Amino acid sequence: MLADQGAEIVRIDPPGGPRWKSPAMEALNRRKKTTLLDLKSDADLETARRLIAAADVLIENFRPGVMARLGLGWEVCDKINPNVILCQLDAFGGPRRGPRSDHAGYDDLAQAMTGIRARDVLRSLGYDEEAITSLIDRAVVSDSWSEDYLPD
Repeated sequence: MLADQGAEIVRIDPPGGPRWKSPAMEALNRRKKTTLLDLKSDADLETARRLIAAADVLIENFRPGVMARLGLGWEVCDKINPNVILCQLDAFGGPRRGPRSDHAGYDDLAQAMTGIRARDVLRSLGYDEEAITSLIDRAVVSDSWSEDYLPD
């Protein structure tokens, strides 16, 4: 969206490009510039630092702690560019904020854990929306699925 409004967006992908390629990925990344960097390489890490020095916003979605292990934690980014805004997209609430805060996450997992995937299955089995919502709410809160939750 920001690129559609004229912002210059630089996406950093690992050598070889993104792991997942699909029409949806292409649509979400339209108008973005892409650079391939191996952030475990000193030369590419220096390139990343130069990008951070020129950035207004840095958005990262590694597992918690990965940026720091790469030498690009908040303290480093703040020294490189004190005006940069860091946005961390943590799947489960970031460091020390919950029982799964150090776990990796992605869209399919989020859909499964929140019951979005189950909604279609339960609809196909004939359950009404009220029963489906009740089932999903109870399962998500309890953090487990059980046949006990299925309405009669």
